[in-house]
Amino acid sequence: MSFIHWDPETTLLKKYSSNTTSGPRGKTVIRIEIETSDSYALASLLESLGGIEQDQRKAKEKAKATAKKGRGFLALPAPQLKLTDSRDPFDA
Repeated sequence: MSFIHWDPETTLLKKYSSNTTSGPRGKTVIRIEIETSDSYALASLLESLGGIEQDQRKAKEKAKATAKKGRGFLALPAPQLKLTDSRDPFDA
């Protein structure tokens, strides 16, 4: 679980909004505007957001890697060995 934290003395929540798409796979996008005058607060927020984005990419790559591992190659059986009989058929 990820979260974003900021100091209320230097950073303010300016506005937020959401937009939802309809349909069977409807998704909601939330837009958040944060205002700050402190460069350290800005750096901290950007670092937190970058960490969240990196964690999401790693999770997505892991999901793709496990999906690819499930597919195995089909193999043909090994060819039969050509064994020869070294006995002389006339020695019976």
